[in-house]
This record gives sequence, structure tokens and C-alpha cells, in this order.
Amino acid sequence: MAISYGKIAGDSLKSYEMSPTPKDKQEIRVTIDKETYRLLKKLAGVKESSMNRLMNEALDRFLESDDTKEVIQRYNLED
Repeated sequence: MAISYGKIAGDSLKSYEMSPTPKDKQEIRVTIDKETYRLLKKLAGVKESSMNRLMNEALDRFLESDDTKEVIQRYNLED
């Protein structure tokens, strides 16, 4: 694991460990407003989870929604 140094949403400069991305995963980047970030961080703490896990759960729910499934089927987006 590599140690990176950076500023995380208002936190001071600090070190944190970056987990290697498994070979079957793809890293993406999103930009969210600070209020959403703070709420997500608090929710992760309360749920004893990670922000990454919460985002993955939200994306899974989005992809399983009827509207999204309809678009996937209509445009034949599944491999």
C-alpha cells in the first residue's frame, strides 16, 4: 500500500493509505458539493461503513431501478 498526501474536503494536509484497486474493479471520480460530502461521511460513520461502500450501494440501486433497466434493455447496453 502506498501512502499519499493530500487535502481531503477541508481536512488539513495529512497522510492516508490508498488501497490498491482490485483487477476486477474500475476506479471512477465524481465531484459532489461539500454539504453532500459531509453528510455522506457522517452516514458512513453512523453505519460503520465506508463512503466507497455507500456509493457502491447507491449505484447498485440505481442500476437495478426499473427506469435504468428499461434504458439498458432498450439500447442493448449489457455485455
